[in-house]
Amino acid sequence: VDDDISIITQVDVENISDEFIDEMLDMSMIDDYSLYVYLTDASREY
Repeated sequence: VDDDISIITQVDVENISDEFIDEMLDMSMIDDYSLYVYLTDASREY
């Protein structure tokens, strides 16, 4: 089951177009600053 979950949650970021990313961000309910905070907090090592 863990293998199935990891396959489903993996994203091949090299195959995602900029247009797709822009569209997903436009459809999201998050503002630019909140997105910045989320991305920078997620990359921190504790």
